[in-house]
Amino acid sequence: MINPIPSSAVLQPRRRIAWPFVIPVYNEANIVAAVIARVHAETTRLKLHLEIVIVDKGSIDGMFQNAIALAQGAPVRALCLSRNFGKEQAIAAALERAEAAAVIILGADMQKPTVYLENMLEHYRGGFEMVYATRADCRDEPRVNRAFIGLGFIIAEEAVSYAVSDQ
Repeated sequence: MINPIPSSAVLQPRRRIAWPFVIPVYNEANIVAAVIARVHAETTRLKLHLEIVIVDKGSIDGMFQNAIALAQGAPVRALCLSRNFGKEQAIAAALERAEAAAVIILGADMQKPTVYLENMLEHYRGGFEMVYATRADCRDEPRVNRAFIGLGFIIAEEAVSYAVSDQ
């Protein structure tokens, strides 16, 4: 269930947004300001009309309040879920409210850094319906994490009958 957001929580008037950034978060109050600033700086550099949609997955660390208070000029909207339904449900909640033809989904951990955004947008503008990034080198991940990632790709490829990743 999505908690209603007071009108004062919407920092910018709603209008059709060219590039909404959806960022699901859970107990990440300590980094949300840096994430907002980083996305805002990169999109300003690229001269993109954007909106940052923070989806709070039921945080208990004041995340929602920080997202509102720390936006500081960035066009931020926040959705607050009543509990942690998972990243996928948080993304789905944001997609239901998106007022754009495409959205950009980022993790608050910024494992897919914004420096690749320009290249990804070029691919989208070139006609691709979906553009995503994967890490080319996961050697810095613990071995058990890499094993689970590999297992996830094997399961996904079996489910859809084609190669999901070349890694």
